[in-house]
Amino acid sequence: MIVVAEGGAARLEEAENLKGFNLLARYSEGDLDSVGAALADAGRVGDGHAWIDEAWLRTAAGPRDAAWKSDFDKMVAFAKSKGWYDEPTRSIRAHIEWAE
Repeated sequence: MIVVAEGGAARLEEAENLKGFNLLARYSEGDLDSVGAALADAGRVGDGHAWIDEAWLRTAAGPRDAAWKSDFDKMVAFAKSKGWYDEPTRSIRAHIEWAE
């Protein structure tokens, strides 16, 4: 899964790829303010990472079958096991990759 932040909004790409998860920021490198604004509906920026709302991911992925939902739950469980999940906000940590 790739969350793309550009033009003041976020969108999900490669929803079927549950083996990788990152945020592609199409802003000048280090422009966390713009990334944060783009993530207003999808999550937030904190500690140099993006935190993407689990519910937003499910919604942005659109209708999916039971196998996808099971695999998504496994991805969330893996993130939790690595400390990449914030329980209070139900958000998954994503590494930010910069592309102008």
